[in-house]
Amino acid sequence: MKLDVRKIGQGSTTVNLPEGSTVLDAVRASGFSAEGCIVTRERAQVSLDAQVAHGDTITIVSNVKGGSEELTATLSRLGRGQEKVVFQRGEILGDLLGRHEPDGSRVFLNGREASLGEVLQNGDNIILAPNVEGGQ
Repeated sequence: MKLDVRKIGQGSTTVNLPEGSTVLDAVRASGFSAEGCIVTRERAQVSLDAQVAHGDTITIVSNVKGGSEELTATLSRLGRGQEKVVFQRGEILGDLLGRHEPDGSRVFLNGREASLGEVLQNGDNIILAPNVEGGQ
C-alpha cells in the first residue's frame, strides 16, 4: 500500500508498505525522524503503533517549545459570542476545549464537524454548537 509521509519544514515522500504496517513503520520508511515530534494522520494526533491504510497522509510536526510566536484560534459559542484563544504548537482540539468548558456541545473546526484529537493550526475557527434534540 502507498501512503504519504511529510515532515513540516523538511519535505515529503511516498512510501510503499505491506498491509498491517504501523505509523512507526511509515516514519522509518520515509527516512524522517519522529523523535520529540507529534505525529498526525489526516490532522488527528495518532500513536506510533496505530495501523496505517492505503492513501493515508502521515505528518510529523516538531514539538517546539518557547519562542515568541503566539498561535491563536477563534472560539465561538452559539448564543455566547466569540473569543480569541491561545494554544501551543502541536496542541490538540480536546486539550484546548478542556480549558474552555466544552459543555458537551458539537464541535466544528473550520466549517466541518471535528474530532477532539485534531491538531490545531494558527487561525483555526472553532464553533461549539449545543446538541439539539426534539421532534416527534
